[in-house]
Amino acid sequence: VEAMNVWLDDPALTAQIACNRAEDLVTAPDLAGAQAQLATGLTALQRLKYPNPPTAAECADAASLVWQSQGDYGQAVARLKEAQRLLVSAGMYGSSRYTSTTNNLARALVLAGDYREGWTVMHDLLAQVRDLGRADTSSWWAMVSNGCRALMGGGQPRRAVAFVDQAVGAAQRSNPGFEPPYPLALCRATARIISGEGATADTDLMRAVHAAGSRQACGVDRLH
Repeated sequence: VEAMNVWLDDPALTAQIACNRAEDLVTAPDLAGAQAQLATGLTALQRLKYPNPPTAAECADAASLVWQSQGDYGQAVARLKEAQRLLVSAGMYGSSRYTSTTNNLARALVLAGDYREGWTVMHDLLAQVRDLGRADTSSWWAMVSNGCRALMGGGQPRRAVAFVDQAVGAAQRSNPGFEPPYPLALCRATARIISGEGATADTDLMRAVHAAGSRQACGVDRLH
């Protein structure tokens, strides 16, 4: 496809390829390479009078990762909000592309320190995903983790613990052997310590940290 696009010079395809590559590079990490690919993608996107909303959202996701790595959280939030608006205007509200971009927006808001809006965005998204019957996927648990961080960062650690317990309890009713993903377990354990719950919270935290280290050692850690 890339070789063909050299001849076609299709700006939409160029943007899609470059922004996908920027996402891969920023998590490699190769920030300089990611910045170069992002610049190519955004330049190509600007050549389009009416950008394809999914491609615009893909580039917003890539841009947010690059800019967040540089500490530019405000620009990341603004780009993701615009991408979300384009998806809604295109009738893609509730699509997997919409939920992914909205999750990234909530995460960007939390990183920017806007915990209240981050929680509002995430709470609404979780309700939507639950109504769509998708409350049992890896993406769902990434959203729950981001919700926990929003509550904890916003000074509500006890509410964060209750929120996680409610989500995990619902999963365990249908699957008694279910164990929460380690980022979620880590967030819950940290929230318990902030709440002053003592030694059992410390044990939970060490267990979550150990699980995180084991996954990273196996090469299965990834950003959400």
